[in-house]
Amino acid sequence: MIPALPVAGASKAFTLPGRTGARAVELLRDVVDHGIRTLRATVESAVERHAKAGSLPHGRLFTAAELGRLIAAFTASSTAADLLGRTATIRRAERAIERGEHLRPRAVRFSAVASAAPRFAVYERFAAAIPPRPPRSALRYFLDLVPQLGLDPGRYGPRMERHAFTLAAATEESMLAKVQKSLALHMASGSQRDPEGRGFTPLRGPELIQQVLDDAGVSPRNPQYAEMAFRTNVLDSYHTGMDRQLATPDMQELFPAWEYLGIRDGREGDDHRPKFGKFYPGAASFASVRGNRPWNCRCSKRPLTRRQWERLRETRAVMETSW
Repeated sequence: MIPALPVAGASKAFTLPGRTGARAVELLRDVVDHGIRTLRATVESAVERHAKAGSLPHGRLFTAAELGRLIAAFTASSTAADLLGRTATIRRAERAIERGEHLRPRAVRFSAVASAAPRFAVYERFAAAIPPRPPRSALRYFLDLVPQLGLDPGRYGPRMERHAFTLAAATEESMLAKVQKSLALHMASGSQRDPEGRGFTPLRGPELIQQVLDDAGVSPRNPQYAEMAFRTNVLDSYHTGMDRQLATPDMQELFPAWEYLGIRDGREGDDHRPKFGKFYPGAASFASVRGNRPWNCRCSKRPLTRRQWERLRETRAVMETSW
């Protein structure tokens, strides 16, 4: 085993615009950090095994048990983020109804809750960061706070697990290539110069394992890949949850449009920047508007009620028709 090092928290790149976005990131930070630690430990276990055997991995990097741990971590992070995105939509609907905007008569569950509720923030019911849990446990945790979610555990859990399996398989494929390259380099000739500067010597033992983890981007010294993998998954799942909750006819009626939000600090990317501040139909998913680059994305969406959209139209706001 390599020496224990401080666990790197999710980097400053893990953020979303606005106060609601910032609070969502705070609530999801533990599941991201849990995923980063799990990926590091899983890759470390695989590298130790192959380094001890003196062989390069071929075909598969992880054992079934290692892959299972990674699937569980992706499931926990996807589930927490998806449910939080759904929660954001439900709470916004409650706030809108409290302000006097109404759904059709048959949609009484939101108005019944909102009528007796004081003014509230979107995430006020969450006192602390969301813990990583399996889908059924996570759903019970959320239903205690947001009963209006109304999801079927028998269907919801397996769907999230299938999604996590796909993510874990893609991660294993990427890690396999990185580990193969790093082990081949450092086991054959190494990259560590000896104290007298007489050349390079092969790496062995803990030093070899540490270097491979660094090269793979999953160590505390270089957590770039691990952070990107779980940040991307969490933020993508968060917006997917919002989109799924907004897809119902009642929600479409209440939220006919949404605004694309971004952070202008020079790191937003030329592909996402032109969409900042533009307005899109409620039926358009965030992913379809954002495009094919979810990684290093800190963009988000703000659903707009019918009343909010009408006011914006009075200021000549335009709904985009292509993206």
